Amino acid sequence: LNPNLEIASGFEQYLVVTHDGQYLTGVIKKEDDTMLEMVVDEEGKPVERVIHKSEIEAKEAQKTSIMPGNFSQLLTIKEFHDIFSYVIELK
Repeated sequence: LNPNLEIASGFEQYLVVTHDGQYLTGVIKKEDDTMLEMVVDEEGKPVERVIHKSEIEAKEAQKTSIMPGNFSQLLTIKEFHDIFSYVIELK
């Protein structure tokens, strides 16, 4: 299984660089003309960050999934089969 093969809409990762030199990578949850709200990983925990568009120097979609490439190795065989069965049922 290759998590990067197809990334579901709404789960795309973005890199945002701010004018003060911050690099933020995460999933955009909400965006309008003045700001965007991202969920970023901070020390292993998901944190919502609001960034004003006037603070953004660059924003770029990433081609990698937030799902680890070795996720099948991180799970027990039963957990892997349960997830795989669930995904098959969604189709």
